[in-house]
Amino acid sequence: MKVLLFESSMAGHRAVYASQIVRECSTLPIEFILAMTDKAADSEEYKLTVAPLAKHFELDSNYRWRAASVKHVPKQAVGHLREALERHKPDHVYLPWGDGVGHFLGLRHLTGRRTWPGDVEVEAICHRCRLAYPTRGLAAKVKNFAQRQSLTAANFTRYHFVDVIEYELWRRWLGGEQVRMLPDPVDGDQGISKSAAREQLGIPGDRRYVSTVGAVNVKKGCLAAIEALGRGDVDDDVCLLFVGRQDDAVRQALAGDYRWLLEQSRVFSIDRYVTLDELNLGLAAADLIYIGYEDHVGISSIVLRAAAAGRPVLVAPFYWAQRIVPQFDLGTIASTRQPEAFASALRNAIDDAQSWQPSASGTQLVRFHATNNFGANLTRRLRERLGLDPAEGLIEWDDVDARSRS
Repeated sequence: MKVLLFESSMAGHRAVYASQIVRECSTLPIEFILAMTDKAADSEEYKLTVAPLAKHFELDSNYRWRAASVKHVPKQAVGHLREALERHKPDHVYLPWGDGVGHFLGLRHLTGRRTWPGDVEVEAICHRCRLAYPTRGLAAKVKNFAQRQSLTAANFTRYHFVDVIEYELWRRWLGGEQVRMLPDPVDGDQGISKSAAREQLGIPGDRRYVSTVGAVNVKKGCLAAIEALGRGDVDDDVCLLFVGRQDDAVRQALAGDYRWLLEQSRVFSIDRYVTLDELNLGLAAADLIYIGYEDHVGISSIVLRAAAAGRPVLVAPFYWAQRIVPQFDLGTIASTRQPEAFASALRNAIDDAQSWQPSASGTQLVRFHATNNFGANLTRRLRERLGLDPAEGLIEWDDVDARSRS
């Protein structure tokens, strides 16, 4: 059987997803093709995360990136997908950016244009399609309705949602086996002690650290955390640890008004794209993980990685977090928009972090999102088509959700 994984970009979580899909399919009796744009194949993310697995796939990067702006990317991706389907004639297709290309595929199908033959099965991962979230104004509601119709018309064999809020809504809309809840692949506890992680990062071992990993930017509330330290909202032994590429606003703050925090060793940072190993060091070294998204749509994989590392979170009250953090006892929710309340929450969270322990429900959540369970869920239909049993130890979301509420 010939399997095609098509991905137009390696930005953000997409390189991680591509690498995990490659790993999970590498043990199956299939011919595996990874198709992507020339820009994706030349990216730092691909070279660090996916390229080391090259022996497990045939790479086809003969798709030229021409998109002039972000709004042109999905349409371009559909054109490239059609080329890949014609070139490779696969039996089974994975689309990790299913919500991005799904709307344009649906519009094609609504106008009677087929994209793949009827015997080809296409599984799409919908990471952030926004349709289950509140909208303001008539225009936004009409847009949501139109996008629901187009994504439905894409008629994927499987719609895999990583956001439980989206999953529950689409399960009501489409029902049955077509809609599945997919783990966001998260490595479990790496067995790195707090002291060992700090030593590897070259930071003092006798401080308390509030860590932000991955993207370090204004959207994630990093300026609010810097300002809290600058105001003296926490004790002098509390430091910020930034592990990941910073945006210009954070860099400017640390080079300007808050440079003294760097000079007094209250802020430590690795300002570049970091590998998963480095990201995990940033989690293991921390006492508290901070994710200050406000009005964020979709999941936060860092919340899940913090749970896997056995660290509590301080997180802004965005929709998914308001559902998951209290349900699985993962930490504290506080808005950065109320400085006094945020300062109090930060002080309490860093103090409580010293005695915090994962709950039984939190441990089950981590098991669901483990990388092996991601693979077990994602390859379930493919294994069925190959005449194989589901992967051993498969955990389904509905069981985890029910147990956490009992």
